[in-house]
Amino acid sequence: MREDIVSFAENKDMPFRVLMCGISYCDYSYRIERQNSELNVIEYIISGTGTVNDNGRIFNPREGDIYFLKRGENHLYYSDADEPWTKIWLNFSGRLASKITECYNLEKEVYFHAPELKSYFYEFYDISRSCIGAKAVCEQSSVVFLRLAQRLCEYCKDKTSARGSVAYKVKNYIDDMTDYSQKLDDIAQKMSYSKNHIIREFKAEFGIAPYEYMLRRRFEIAGSLLKNTAYSVSEISEKLGFCDTGYFSGQFGIRYGASPSEYRKK
Repeated sequence: MREDIVSFAENKDMPFRVLMCGISYCDYSYRIERQNSELNVIEYIISGTGTVNDNGRIFNPREGDIYFLKRGENHLYYSDADEPWTKIWLNFSGRLASKITECYNLEKEVYFHAPELKSYFYEFYDISRSCIGAKAVCEQSSVVFLRLAQRLCEYCKDKTSARGSVAYKVKNYIDDMTDYSQKLDDIAQKMSYSKNHIIREFKAEFGIAPYEYMLRRRFEIAGSLLKNTAYSVSEISEKLGFCDTGYFSGQFGIRYGASPSEYRKK
């Protein structure tokens, strides 16, 4: 059993308080139990499996899963003896933490399969180890938690349909993209789905291929940049991941009935 942990003295004046953050390389002996917990726990499973008991609800998180246990509840979780967890986690509290959890309807949600959200936990970890001071760690971690809560909220909305959950996860990922050089192959790898499965489920739910949806989103952003910034057409093309400005301009004209320069003047 080995753990790499960063801990902080509790500052009750902070609306979002990071108490500990770390990576646990568990063994058969790993077991945590808290009665009426004074802190929130959110954890991402890197590998292995184990058991979480949330007030009688039993979950068995494994690679790619997240569990979120709330302040004021009884926490019990332990690692499997044969396939022990490796996991990355954050312990936190504070009024802002509770308010974000409430606003995004996560109070009763515990378990999520969300392998594409792993990067948020490494952000927590990197911030905690950055030697920027406890106050800055809390402030920066609160922003990451807000973004994570937004994504988890979308997962809650998608639980009603097995087909819809895959399609909406992909849609939400595309909507949240800021790196427009990503291809569908990259998205499939990050989300642990096959590309063909994504295409099939997305088309069944939305009636268009995910690649076409990605193009639509890029051209919508292009229109906004043309109207609201001074970026040149070539700069916008590059920012949105198009290798050829001529191709970008031609496709923009097909979709909007005007060249990028003409559209800007309207």
